[in-house]
Amino acid sequence: MAFEFNEMSKQGQWGTIGVICVAVIGAFYYYVWAPRAEETVQLSEQIEQMQLDNARTLLIAGQLPELEAELVVLEGRLATLSNILPDEQQTDSLLRTLQQSATDVNLEIRRFDQQAVILHDFYAEVPIQLDLVGSYHDLALFFDRVSKFGPIVTVGEVSIRALQAGGADTIQAQCTASTFYFLLEADVADPDAVATTG
Repeated sequence: MAFEFNEMSKQGQWGTIGVICVAVIGAFYYYVWAPRAEETVQLSEQIEQMQLDNARTLLIAGQLPELEAELVVLEGRLATLSNILPDEQQTDSLLRTLQQSATDVNLEIRRFDQQAVILHDFYAEVPIQLDLVGSYHDLALFFDRVSKFGPIVTVGEVSIRALQAGGADTIQAQCTASTFYFLLEADVADPDAVATTG
């Protein structure tokens, strides 16, 4: 039984044409239009993201001269601070400097006692307890010299008592001198190692 399009009624012919058109349009939409539309949406999103990235890059590029100038200033500050706050522990050097400063002002250091390292956010503190004997004037001169050291050294927990014996030594003072140094990233990652090497 052969199908003759010409023998169909007009309504049948239009119906068949309509079904074929719907099938062709559906196939076109399903196989051609829909995948391309989804790809177009994805490409539009990528283009939008690239435009945002480009705008950020242009904004940063516009600020580059200012940022470079600020970097130069910060590097200068870091160089200055590195002299004041070294990047490694220098306790031996500090002890020699303290001893020399005490000797220069006729003050006797009877005892050095290095305490455990105290860790802070980005630096470590090395406290050293000192037992000093001399006069008030000698002690004042010693503290003045310590205040002028290149690396930061603080003196705290000062206690002074008068000596009964006569002579040039009229007081005994106890204090804690603390020096500081930068913690490197490895030190921050392993604080136990810093505590044991201090």
